Amino acid sequence: EVLSKGADAQSVADLLEHADGVVAALNIYRFLLLRESSGATNYTHVTDIPDLQKARTYWINPLQALVRKRVSEDAHEHADNEELSHDELLGLFGVTEVLSRVQELLDERLGDATNMRQ
Repeated sequence: EVLSKGADAQSVADLLEHADGVVAALNIYRFLLLRESSGATNYTHVTDIPDLQKARTYWINPLQALVRKRVSEDAHEHADNEELSHDELLGLFGVTEVLSRVQELLDERLGDATNMRQ
């Protein structure tokens, strides 16, 4: 639901409202990436290159755009003496932290796939 609207104002509000769920989903995805990247199994097929690329294109990149939009809005609002609430700030921080860790794993896996093809 959060990503279905693009990076409009409502989707940014949805991201902040559902930050805990987004963090939980990112953590599950991160766990699967770590577990399946160990090389022993790929039961979930989460480390298949097309699936990694799809996750980046349709999930990770749009989430990053929403986070950047909210941070940009906050910088603009800060000039108008409005700031993120404490809860919004914590939610956004949580999403940003796990999102960056998932992005690192995707970069690593997709980089390995590129290097193997060369």
